[in-house]
Amino acid sequence: MLFALGISHRTACVEQREKESLSNGRASKLLQHLAGDDRVDEVVALSTCEVVQQLQRFDYGPGAEILAPAMLKPVRALEANAAGA
Repeated sequence: MLFALGISHRTACVEQREKESLSNGRASKLLQHLAGDDRVDEVVALSTCEVVQQLQRFDYGPGAEILAPAMLKPVRALEANAAGA
């Protein structure tokens, strides 16, 4: 199963894209966290001036229908940490 999460110049204003952009440190933390999840086979994060996107591939099996929403948790945790810093 492929899970894609992202925003682009077509779906978000410049301010929102800047807020969601992945700096080297933020991207590295996100990728390390997701790569450490045994359920995730592959993960890619892309951040440019026009797009912020995350792609994950995992095997579809029992419970997979609830796995995709759970993948948002690391993103939300990074946002919470950034807001508190």
